[in-house]
Amino acid sequence: HLSFFNSNPFVATLGLGALTRIEADARTAGGSPSNEMIERFSVRLSTPLGAVGDELFWAAIRPQMSFLAVLIAIFADVWGAIVFVVGFSIIQYAVRWWLFRRGWELGTRVVEALRDGKTRRLARSSGLIAATCAGAVLVAVVFRMQAFVGDIADAMAIAVFLLATVTGFIIVRVRKSAVLALVIGLAWVGLLSLGAEMFSRFG
Repeated sequence: HLSFFNSNPFVATLGLGALTRIEADARTAGGSPSNEMIERFSVRLSTPLGAVGDELFWAAIRPQMSFLAVLIAIFADVWGAIVFVVGFSIIQYAVRWWLFRRGWELGTRVVEALRDGKTRRLARSSGLIAATCAGAVLVAVVFRMQAFVGDIADAMAIAVFLLATVTGFIIVRVRKSAVLALVIGLAWVGLLSLGAEMFSRFG
């Protein structure tokens, strides 16, 4: 267990639970797994666990919590940061514990469970929640800025500028991220819908 294990720290407990089950079963049978077997099993888990963990936490859960924190911070200041820290901590510890139990239940079958693609599809689909949060943040920003600039049109102009800047950054830096592209696309749709609504009311 002292060899190099390159994986996502939040989902590595799935492999830890599986390895614990393998060792427990071997000792119950009166033996112990070989070091070579443990190392091969760890290597087989390392890459898929890293990929699933990155998609689930860095591309889904963290953006969702960030958008939620920004939305709260717009109206409740420091509570946004508190919600982010506490909420993300609760989620990651709950996921770690659940994955350890799942790894214990599966044992050697954990490799097949990772190959079926269900976990990755779940991680990718959760990006829709991030897109929804992004739209809510955009609307909140527009109305919050209105309180400072005094005119909804000026507030929307500022929001368009900020969103255009973020869109340009996404295009240049992370063009291959489907989740971020969806977030930006829905944010633009939300902004244009809001503009049409304001124009119909005050135009």
